[in-house]
Amino acid sequence: MTTGDEQHRWWQCYRGHVFEHGPVPEGEQLQCPEYDADGWCGTSFVFMPFPSREAAEAGLIIGRPRWAPWAG
Repeated sequence: MTTGDEQHRWWQCYRGHVFEHGPVPEGEQLQCPEYDADGWCGTSFVFMPFPSREAAEAGLIIGRPRWAPWAG
């Protein structure tokens, strides 16, 4: 399953970082590229892509987003 497309390029990790990233080919794993006070996040606990930054930022508040296939 390929995840992300030109319409869904915004992702959110379980730590709440929101970032833009292109499609992820089947069999590959996306890691959060964001940094915070603890340093590089790097988690692969990532939700399926959202259509906009605003939707990604609201993702944990509105409904329950689906995990990307590799989340773990």
